[in-house]
Amino acid sequence: MPTRPEGSPWWILHLRGVHLERGDGSGSEDHPAEGASDPILVDALGDPVVAAWTSPAGSQRWYVIPDGTSWDNVLGWLAHRALPEHVPDVLRRARSPYFVDPDRQSVGEQTARQTLDDLEAQYADEKRQLERTLREAKEKAEPVRYGLLHGSGSELVNAVAQVLADAGMHAVDPDEQLGGTKSADLLVSAEGVSARLVEVKGVYGPAQEHLVGYLQGIWRPGRSCGRTSRSPTVC
Repeated sequence: MPTRPEGSPWWILHLRGVHLERGDGSGSEDHPAEGASDPILVDALGDPVVAAWTSPAGSQRWYVIPDGTSWDNVLGWLAHRALPEHVPDVLRRARSPYFVDPDRQSVGEQTARQTLDDLEAQYADEKRQLERTLREAKEKAEPVRYGLLHGSGSELVNAVAQVLADAGMHAVDPDEQLGGTKSADLLVSAEGVSARLVEVKGVYGPAQEHLVGYLQGIWRPGRSCGRTSRSPTVC
């Protein structure tokens, strides 16, 4: 889709008929739409913003483009895309350098053009794959990101557990392991390191001292408690 200048109006194109009112008030006339509208460029919702109108007989083809569009872009598109596709004889008669007749190209030209076409197709395929990978990664990361920034309760705890798991640690709910509800939120372990209890609280600013005291009450004496300055607080 073309770049939209900041502050410019936004529109979409639809083919519709005309409703006419007689000046003397004696009645009105409805004229249905004629011809066909073919979208050329569409927005994110699939609505056309640039289109071509073809007359019912097919003898006319009008291009409808947004007002204020650069004429250099329009003329370049006509010369490289529209004319070669729809009226190639015009370029042939005008001996235009933009006219390409495969039957009159050398083997070197045909080989280079085919290589370029293959490269463009490969690029389009790789772009689709990367877009799909990005979409899947975003769908996986979004719940964790939302949980860390805006979650509370189990949603926040689960988000922290996922971050620890992604960092190569093993996080479990100690209540499920030990029974009861008096333990910390997570029991975290890693290779070569003894397990740690983790208490997760959603707060703004520095952690409150009573949160540290709460974890110390269920932790073995002599352990220290680390604090972060932003949510979530992990001890």
